[in-house]
Amino acid sequence: MDQTLTEKVFRIRPWYWGLFVFSLIAPVGVSVFIASLFYLRSGSLTSRPVIVTIILGAVWILLSISGSLMTLANFRRMCLILSDQAITKTEGDETQTVSVDQISHLNWLSMSDEIIVESTNDKIIVNLDFFKRGDQRDIIAFLRNTIPFELQKKWEQFSEMYPHRVEPHAPLSTRERMVTAFWFLATVATGYQWWCESKWQYLVVALSGLVLTIKSYRGK
Repeated sequence: MDQTLTEKVFRIRPWYWGLFVFSLIAPVGVSVFIASLFYLRSGSLTSRPVIVTIILGAVWILLSISGSLMTLANFRRMCLILSDQAITKTEGDETQTVSVDQISHLNWLSMSDEIIVESTNDKIIVNLDFFKRGDQRDIIAFLRNTIPFELQKKWEQFSEMYPHRVEPHAPLSTRERMVTAFWFLATVATGYQWWCESKWQYLVVALSGLVLTIKSYRGK
């Protein structure tokens, strides 16, 4: 790549840290729950079932953490580099580069939320969900304006399904209204369950639904 050309690097948003947190919460929660059941039955923390559960839980936690750290290392290296000369995608130890002047076609996939850039020798798949919303708009604008229109396929369907990814002030699409309505109804239902039963699980789900409703309404 010609370093004299201006280029922009897009790194994936840090959603993958949730994977690391889940790798700690899941095994700890399950292990404590099972160990508590055995403790209630036996009445002793040194009973064999409780000790075995603790040991297996510790092994599960270590394996989960090691696997998550390897996955995090790969995610942190993932990036997309756009310039007037080439498109480069780095994922783990693999790097793909497609020259702009060798692109044979570009496919906008509205159902999978991906962009496929192909040349005669290589193909790059860009998953927009990996990037922040502002970066998504920059990526879309670059590809839309740099690649000749006659090489682009299914743009109309893509722009209709994801208007906020093209224009931040665009009105909500029918799909976005349906998604917003779904999250709103789910929030109301779980909030009512929490009000009636006072269980913290329903409160967590209701708050999560509220956040998703707001994000969906804003087109995030």
